[in-house]
Amino acid sequence: MTTYYSDTAELLQATLTGQSANFTPGNVLGGRIAFARSTIESNGGMVANDTIQLVFLPKGAVIVPHLCKICNESFGTTFSIKIGNEQSANAYANAISLKTAGEQSFTGASSALAPVALEKAQWVTATITEASAVIAQKKAVVWLAYIIP
Repeated sequence: MTTYYSDTAELLQATLTGQSANFTPGNVLGGRIAFARSTIESNGGMVANDTIQLVFLPKGAVIVPHLCKICNESFGTTFSIKIGNEQSANAYANAISLKTAGEQSFTGASSALAPVALEKAQWVTATITEASAVIAQKKAVVWLAYIIP
Protein backbone atom coordinates (compact mmCIF):
# COMPACT_ATOMS: atom_id res chain seq x y z
CA MET A 1 0.00 0.00 0.00
CA THR A 2 1.31 3.44 -0.94
CA THR A 3 1.10 6.52 1.28
CA TYR A 4 0.62 9.89 -0.38
CA TYR A 5 1.21 13.28 1.24
CA SER A 6 -0.50 16.65 0.92
CA ASP A 7 1.73 19.72 0.59
CA THR A 8 1.24 20.43 4.30
CA ALA A 9 2.12 16.86 5.26
CA GLU A 10 5.32 17.09 3.18
CA LEU A 11 6.38 20.23 5.07
CA LEU A 12 5.63 18.53 8.39
CA GLN A 13 7.44 15.31 7.39
CA ALA A 14 10.59 17.27 6.54
CA THR A 15 10.49 19.00 9.92
CA LEU A 16 9.66 15.85 11.91
CA THR A 17 12.37 13.76 10.27
CA GLY A 18 15.03 16.45 10.69
CA GLN A 19 15.39 17.09 6.95
CA SER A 20 14.38 20.69 7.50
CA ALA A 21 14.62 23.08 10.42
CA ASN A 22 11.81 25.19 8.94
CA PHE A 23 8.40 24.99 10.49
CA THR A 24 5.23 24.97 8.45
CA PRO A 25 4.15 28.60 7.80
CA GLY A 26 1.35 29.94 10.00
CA ASN A 27 -0.87 30.63 7.00
CA VAL A 28 -0.73 26.91 6.08
CA LEU A 29 -1.02 25.20 9.46
CA GLY A 30 -2.22 27.07 12.53
CA GLY A 31 -2.32 30.83 12.63
CA ARG A 32 -5.06 33.01 14.08
CA ILE A 33 -8.28 33.52 12.17
CA ALA A 34 -10.04 36.86 12.51
CA PHE A 35 -13.38 38.00 11.14
CA ALA A 36 -14.34 41.35 9.70
CA ARG A 37 -18.02 42.28 9.43
CA SER A 38 -19.02 44.89 6.87
CA THR A 39 -22.55 46.08 6.18
CA ILE A 40 -23.54 47.30 2.73
CA GLU A 41 -26.69 49.41 2.31
CA SER A 42 -28.19 49.70 -1.15
CA ASN A 43 -29.31 52.89 -2.84
CA GLY A 44 -31.12 53.50 -6.10
CA GLY A 45 -28.03 54.94 -7.76
CA MET A 46 -25.92 51.77 -7.63
CA VAL A 47 -24.87 50.53 -11.08
CA ALA A 48 -22.55 47.94 -12.60
CA ASN A 49 -18.82 48.58 -12.00
CA ASP A 50 -19.41 50.63 -8.82
CA THR A 51 -17.01 49.56 -6.07
CA ILE A 52 -17.75 49.21 -2.36
CA GLN A 53 -14.84 49.25 0.07
CA LEU A 54 -15.46 46.54 2.68
CA VAL A 55 -12.43 46.38 4.99
CA PHE A 56 -8.76 47.41 5.00
CA LEU A 57 -6.52 44.41 5.78
CA PRO A 58 -2.82 44.31 6.68
CA LYS A 59 0.01 43.05 4.49
CA GLY A 60 0.25 39.26 4.72
CA ALA A 61 -3.42 38.66 5.58
CA VAL A 62 -4.87 35.60 3.86
CA ILE A 63 -8.62 35.55 3.14
CA VAL A 64 -10.19 32.12 3.74
CA PRO A 65 -13.05 32.07 1.19
CA HIS A 66 -14.49 28.82 2.58
CA LEU A 67 -15.36 30.63 5.83
CA CYS A 68 -16.76 33.83 4.26
CA LYS A 69 -20.48 34.54 3.90
CA ILE A 70 -23.00 37.18 2.90
CA CYS A 71 -26.39 37.52 4.59
CA ASN A 72 -28.62 39.84 2.60
CA GLU A 73 -32.04 41.30 1.98
CA SER A 74 -33.29 41.43 -1.62
CA PHE A 75 -31.45 44.24 -3.42
CA GLY A 76 -33.62 44.36 -6.55
CA THR A 77 -34.60 42.71 -9.82
CA THR A 78 -30.96 42.01 -10.66
CA PHE A 79 -28.01 42.65 -8.37
CA SER A 80 -24.74 40.75 -8.15
CA ILE A 81 -21.25 41.42 -6.86
CA LYS A 82 -17.76 39.98 -6.89
CA ILE A 83 -15.35 40.25 -3.97
CA GLY A 84 -11.64 40.89 -4.40
CA ASN A 85 -8.66 43.17 -3.89
CA GLU A 86 -6.33 45.43 -5.88
CA GLN A 87 -4.72 42.50 -7.70
CA SER A 88 -7.96 40.78 -8.67
CA ALA A 89 -11.50 42.13 -8.37
CA ASN A 90 -12.87 38.58 -8.03
CA ALA A 91 -10.10 37.01 -5.95
CA TYR A 92 -12.48 35.76 -3.25
CA ALA A 93 -15.93 35.45 -4.81
CA ASN A 94 -17.47 35.54 -8.25
CA ALA A 95 -21.02 36.50 -9.21
CA ILE A 96 -22.79 36.48 -5.85
CA SER A 97 -26.43 37.38 -6.46
CA LEU A 98 -28.16 39.65 -3.96
CA LYS A 99 -31.41 39.49 -5.94
CA THR A 100 -33.09 37.21 -3.38
CA ALA A 101 -32.79 37.53 0.39
CA GLY A 102 -30.70 34.81 2.00
CA GLU A 103 -27.30 33.61 3.11
CA GLN A 104 -24.55 32.68 0.67
CA SER A 105 -21.02 31.35 0.88
CA PHE A 106 -18.22 32.66 -1.31
CA THR A 107 -17.78 30.54 -4.44
CA GLY A 108 -15.90 30.41 -7.72
CA ALA A 109 -12.79 32.26 -6.66
CA SER A 110 -9.26 31.38 -7.69
CA SER A 111 -8.07 31.89 -4.11
CA ALA A 112 -10.24 29.00 -2.93
CA LEU A 113 -7.73 26.57 -4.45
CA ALA A 114 -4.61 28.65 -3.92
CA PRO A 115 -4.93 31.19 -1.07
CA VAL A 116 -2.52 34.08 -1.45
CA ALA A 117 -1.27 36.50 1.21
CA LEU A 118 -1.88 40.18 0.48
CA GLU A 119 1.27 41.74 -0.96
CA LYS A 120 0.58 45.00 0.88
CA ALA A 121 -2.04 46.49 3.21
CA GLN A 122 -5.12 47.16 1.08
CA TRP A 123 -8.89 47.30 0.77
CA VAL A 124 -11.01 44.24 0.16
CA THR A 125 -13.77 45.39 -2.18
CA ALA A 126 -17.11 44.36 -3.60
CA THR A 127 -17.62 45.31 -7.24
CA ILE A 128 -21.15 45.41 -8.60
CA THR A 129 -21.30 43.24 -11.71
CA GLU A 130 -24.95 43.87 -12.58
CA ALA A 131 -27.74 45.97 -11.11
CA SER A 132 -31.27 46.86 -12.18
CA ALA A 133 -34.32 48.15 -10.31
CA VAL A 134 -32.21 48.48 -7.16
CA ILE A 135 -34.28 48.82 -3.99
CA ALA A 136 -32.93 51.50 -1.65
CA GLN A 137 -32.01 50.89 1.99
CA LYS A 138 -31.62 47.12 1.79
CA LYS A 139 -28.76 45.60 3.75
CA ALA A 140 -26.17 42.90 3.20
CA VAL A 141 -23.72 41.83 5.89
CA VAL A 142 -20.42 40.52 4.56
CA TRP A 143 -18.41 38.27 6.90
CA LEU A 144 -14.76 37.98 5.87
CA ALA A 145 -12.54 35.39 7.54
CA TYR A 146 -8.80 35.91 7.28
CA ILE A 147 -5.59 34.57 8.75
CA ILE A 148 -3.70 37.22 10.68
CA PRO A 149 -0.07 37.56 9.51
